[in-house]
Amino acid sequence: MLVKSRYLEDSEDTLFALRSVGVEFMVRRLTQTQLPVCPQWDSIRVICRRLAEEDPNTQANFEKYVRQICGTIVLKDSNPIKKLCNPEHRVCGCGVPLCSCGRSSFGSDMISAAIYVDKLSVVDEFSNFKDNLNLSSGVLFRPLLAAVAVNNHAAVDILFAKCRRLQVSLGATFPLRMACRGGDLSMVKRLLPTWTEDSFEGGANQALRTLQELMGKTPSVEVFEMLYAFKKQSPDPVIGRYDLAEYLRSACNGGWKDMVEHLLRLGAPVRGSYSCWRGGGGGDPLTSACANGHTHIARLLLEQGAEILDRTLEETAKRRRWDVVWMLVDEYGADVNTGSTPVIAHAIEQERSDLFIDLLKRGASLGGEGGRKAVEVAKKEGLESMLELLGRTGLLHLALDGSNGKIH
Repeated sequence: MLVKSRYLEDSEDTLFALRSVGVEFMVRRLTQTQLPVCPQWDSIRVICRRLAEEDPNTQANFEKYVRQICGTIVLKDSNPIKKLCNPEHRVCGCGVPLCSCGRSSFGSDMISAAIYVDKLSVVDEFSNFKDNLNLSSGVLFRPLLAAVAVNNHAAVDILFAKCRRLQVSLGATFPLRMACRGGDLSMVKRLLPTWTEDSFEGGANQALRTLQELMGKTPSVEVFEMLYAFKKQSPDPVIGRYDLAEYLRSACNGGWKDMVEHLLRLGAPVRGSYSCWRGGGGGDPLTSACANGHTHIARLLLEQGAEILDRTLEETAKRRRWDVVWMLVDEYGADVNTGSTPVIAHAIEQERSDLFIDLLKRGASLGGEGGRKAVEVAKKEGLESMLELLGRTGLLHLALDGSNGKIH
């Protein structure tokens, strides 16, 4: 198996890219071998042994903690695996003995790891050193972020008691945004600044901008409504259509069905031209829902009058959400030949002969520049099965000579 070999030692891929395969590789490296890792990852061994000291089955729990901690690092570590396996590599620019600038992230990582596994006595012990709470760089998220991420209220209590600076100016900081995205109402309340009517005086003030940003970052209707209550105290108490459009796209992208339904009740638009739906905004609500495989939300939007745009099928096929493609085509009459790149071109690039045949039955063509490029990709990538199928169906020369690329 891949994770049992040393193949990944030279991989340029990150843990985030490899996900479970990368995690299993690093877990095995930390727990079952003496193979080298970079200094900060070696500290994970030390941290997990410390966490397992008081457990009855020390070795088993050590391995459990290593697996749990490695799973959390997936979201943070952006280094290639080959650097994580290099004992000479310093993951970040701080940490003694991990780096040479006079500061250590070991204590901060120890607290965060203890928070993840709910070892509050260890959190309390290492929080006595305030430097451990204020570092922004380490293998793990810094302690307050770790506590918010896993909704560990007891750990937040300890951290706030140990360092009052953590409680200052929390509005507009990452912990609050993370809490809103987590949807835990009590955690959001804990981190919110004390907003009053005076907080929103003036024009485009920071408090109002923060509030409006947070409203678009939560899957929880309860959290949204609590934030909305604050907005109603501001000089701008109404949610505008543009903000509703942005919130709806975000909810569709995240698959937050309850929030989508709530926003539709508030009058969020499902069609139109909004800058937050273009370019880097992630697409209109329907395209966002379809491309991320949220079929139930896509149906809800279509029932409300959402329009299937040229890019909707294209983005959905590109993301390999073929069940959604079939729903749009078979149930809602979407044209398989719309978009700058025809849907069948994505079937070719993904080397899916079954999809290719199904699309031909639905009238798909390889006409235009998109079809020509798809064939060129198939040749370049050596997709022999698809090239053979294209030749057998008579589409190969049609796509290359610029005709409509359709079999009649």
